Amino acid sequence: MVFSLVGVDYKIIEKHEDTKLILEEILRKGYKIVLVDEELAGDVYKVRERVFKDLKEPPLIVIMPSLSGIKSTRLEYLKDLVSKAVGARLKW
Repeated sequence: MVFSLVGVDYKIIEKHEDTKLILEEILRKGYKIVLVDEELAGDVYKVRERVFKDLKEPPLIVIMPSLSGIKSTRLEYLKDLVSKAVGARLKW
């Protein structure tokens, strides 16, 4: 993988079920930035709130576009956050 050429550690998640375990492992190691493929963004969003609530300084999670094409996962997540913030369900 290209990341190892510049000294970046990486984990490959082959099954969506492994997302929580690998995310917890990354957090134990104290990484400050986590790059996530857009295909796994939904899994990370589900796990993030449960896992991050006890952390003093959670890492920055960066969602990268997938090689299989751009999806609207990030936009849906942002729409849900804004909807919660304003107290009304937003429509596109």
